[in-house]
Amino acid sequence: MCSVLATAPLSQGCAKIKSLILMLLYNISINQKGLTLLRSEPDLLKILMWLAKEDVCSTVSLYCLQLVQSLILEPLTPALMQQVMESVTPELLQEFASSKSEEFKQVACELMVDIQRL
Repeated sequence: MCSVLATAPLSQGCAKIKSLILMLLYNISINQKGLTLLRSEPDLLKILMWLAKEDVCSTVSLYCLQLVQSLILEPLTPALMQQVMESVTPELLQEFASSKSEEFKQVACELMVDIQRL
């Protein structure tokens, strides 16, 4: 599923499949074993942040941020903490926080607060 997210074109035509995959991954992240599995995916955070920034569909971008938020809410391992610091940069979150979409802006601001707590 992660490879599909990374390789699917950044177009409206792929938005539905990406949205479904992101919803599925979010549901998986709610379970402790699923969260552990997703956290072990080495490039998942980078893919999610890239999609959140580059995808033409605002729903896909929103779901990416929500999944990132789900991945970092539990206590982090040092390796995952390093991935978060490399992938979820304050500059990128600030850019997201200035979005026109209120819901996207709200999740970006919540994510900034969550990362500051780390």
